[in-house]
Amino acid sequence: MLGRGLYFNQAQKHFQQLLLMEERATIARELHDSLAQVLSYLRIQLTLLSVRYRKIMPPHKVSWPIFPRR
Repeated sequence: MLGRGLYFNQAQKHFQQLLLMEERATIARELHDSLAQVLSYLRIQLTLLSVRYRKIMPPHKVSWPIFPRR
């Protein structure tokens, strides 16, 4: 009887640990997706900023090394 109780308790702890691991994996995926979305948005905004900057500045004045000309 005591053996069954210990086995059940251990199985319950293992199940709770698995649930926690699944929850952490879900949160990690959501954070990864959110970060990727923000970085993509920022890249688009920087590209647009670069295009606008080049339109208002003469070509010899443009010296942003992070925006190489394509």
